[in-house]
Amino acid sequence: MMSPNLRPNELDQIWDKLPKIRFSAWHRWTERERIEGKENPGLYLLARQPNPGKPALSDAGVIYVGETGKPLESRWWQFHARAFEGGKSPHSGGKNYQEDFGDGPENVWVAAMPVNLDVLSGFEGFQPSLLCKLFVTYVKRKLILEFALIHGQRPKCNRA
Repeated sequence: MMSPNLRPNELDQIWDKLPKIRFSAWHRWTERERIEGKENPGLYLLARQPNPGKPALSDAGVIYVGETGKPLESRWWQFHARAFEGGKSPHSGGKNYQEDFGDGPENVWVAAMPVNLDVLSGFEGFQPSLLCKLFVTYVKRKLILEFALIHGQRPKCNRA
């Protein structure tokens, strides 16, 4: 077990134990229920007309990088309600999508990176849910930065 009181030279050991950043294949928004691990927290990419193949930040079609410490499918329903049904759901990306595009779900694709909490249970002194939230928040910001370095701006629906 890893203790939260690490010395700086022990951090490399931690990174080796954290999940690797790997996304599922692209799925049409209307087929997102097919994504394995959607009952877990994690990260997701949204795109309009993505390039075929594995999701990549070099794809200019990526419009949003999202994360949640709750089940992905719950967060996706919040996005859906806000973006496509005009609801007041608390999803800023959905609000931005509605403002920027205003069309239906047939133009949206999603790729996911579910995070299994069992993988994060070996860190002594950390609750897996807290470590997950910290991890997905970090990775989201890292991915937005990488996208901006490639394209000169954030993904269109990531404004904050």
